[in-house]
Parts: sequence; structure tokens; C-alpha cells
Amino acid sequence: MTETFAIEPPAFDPATGIARFGYRVNELRFTETLAFPPGGDAEAARSPAFLKLLSLAALVLGVSYYKLRAPTRIEVAFPLTARERAFALDVYENGLGEFYARNSLKRFGLIEIEAAEASGERPAPP
Repeated sequence: MTETFAIEPPAFDPATGIARFGYRVNELRFTETLAFPPGGDAEAARSPAFLKLLSLAALVLGVSYYKLRAPTRIEVAFPLTARERAFALDVYENGLGEFYARNSLKRFGLIEIEAAEASGERPAPP
């Protein structure tokens, strides 16, 4: 069985201000929480921009859990644009270079990120 690191969709409750980020390494499960001020604007919390922010945060916050086993397969349970996929690969491959070197792990060019393709790719700003 190939080891897998899974990043689950984030969840946010504007009434409590708690954002939850779920991760799984094979059968081990972890939840990271972030506390925002409670009683936030529920409409803003449902906006595409805030949901995108939570999704990108989920990618980055997962690094510490990923390092538990550092598998080459990463499954993301929410869609990613091509840019977001490249960002995730940069975080998990290049961003952990020292970790890989210190632990004699070969991961460069081996990490696979699986996620549905997100629509709405926008051109880069000038």
C-alpha cells in the first residue's frame, strides 16, 4: 500500500471564529485549529475569497503533519487550479529541502499531488 498524506476541506464557523483543518497520514488523523475573533460576518465567511484563503491555509498548515511520514503521494480533497497545485508542490518539495536533506529523504521530483482541477484560473496580474 502506498502511503498517502490527505488534506481535507477546511471548515469555518463564523459564530465561534474557529477554523478547522483536517489531515490524515494513512489511518492517523489530525486537526489543526485557528481561532479568529468570534461573531464574524457570516456572509464574508462564505465568500469565494475567504474560502480560497482557508484552502490555501490548509495546504500550508499541513506541512508539520506531512513530515510525520513524508509520503510521496498527497491527496487534496478540494479542487486546485494549476497555480495552486504548483504552489502546493513548491511548499511540499522545495520548502522542505532542508528537512529532506537532514533526514536523508529523496523527494525531489517524486511528490505527486492529486486534486480535482478547479475552474476559474485567472491570468497573473501585470
